[in-house]
Formats: sequence, C-alpha cells, structure tokens
Amino acid sequence: MTIAVVPLELEAHGLGGWTGLVIFLAIFIGFLCQPVARRMTNPKALALGFALVPLGYLVLLVGVWTGSLGLVLAGTGVSSAASYGFTYLAALSEVALRAPDNRARAAAGLFVYAYVGFSVPVIASGVLADLFGLLPAMAIFFSIQIVITTATVVFWKRLSSLRASELA
Repeated sequence: MTIAVVPLELEAHGLGGWTGLVIFLAIFIGFLCQPVARRMTNPKALALGFALVPLGYLVLLVGVWTGSLGLVLAGTGVSSAASYGFTYLAALSEVALRAPDNRARAAAGLFVYAYVGFSVPVIASGVLADLFGLLPAMAIFFSIQIVITTATVVFWKRLSSLRASELA
C-alpha cells in the first residue's frame, strides 16, 4: 500500500519529490530492525509485527489525510519495521524451525503466500482508489486491515490456548 498509493497521495499534496524517500523507508527501516527481531523469540517478533502494522498504517493514513510529511514518513517507517523487520524475519525463522528437513520448500511456500499478500492488497487498493478516491480507499483498506489483524490475533490466541491445554 505504501509503495502503490502513497506516492499518488504525496503528489496530490505537492509532496511528490518525497516519494523516493518514502519508498526507501518502506524497505530500509525494516532491514535495520532485523537485528532486533533476531534477538526476540519468533512469537514475540510476530506479535510485535502484528501490533505495529495497523499502528504504522494509522499514522500513515493520518499523515496523508492531514498532508503531514512527517507523519507519512513515520507511518512508513513503523510499517516497514513491522513488515520487513519483525514479521518477515520471524515468519521465515518459524517456517525453517517447523520444517528442518524441507527448509527450501517451506521457505518457497512462505514466499508464495507473501507475494500473494503483497499483490492482492495493492490490486484491491487500486480498485478502491479508482472507485472512491485515494484517501477513502486508504481508510477502507485500514478498516479491512483491522478486521483481518483482529481475526488473526483471536485465532492465534485460541490456537495457543488449545496447544497449552494439550500439553497440560
């Protein structure tokens, strides 16, 4: 979403010259967070990523809404830390731990899901932007993101409770 829609919104606010920095931040901040993520357990890094994704996107949305470059950059940085820093690294590590004899296949499967996860929201946000405009599309995207994140966390907690009760 950051790479697909935000440059258009920045241009609409006369801030198109900052697009390169936003895209750079969208990737580089996550890279900088990977050493921190490596020191965490996978479940903690994933939980932090799940919390930071909607938070970062909310800051980004408010920044686009108000035309605040600082908030756009901060939201981009937080989203990048969540996605490329904590969630990506923890997911890759978790997949490798769960499939020690088939790490390459497991990693390939993870990347298939990751690319679907990257492409579907971009396509959907483009359709929403064409139908409703950029800012409403971002707000709709944020609402959907909150619903999916909440459902994932609820499922994750129930699964953890089931596993804990099986071990007891």
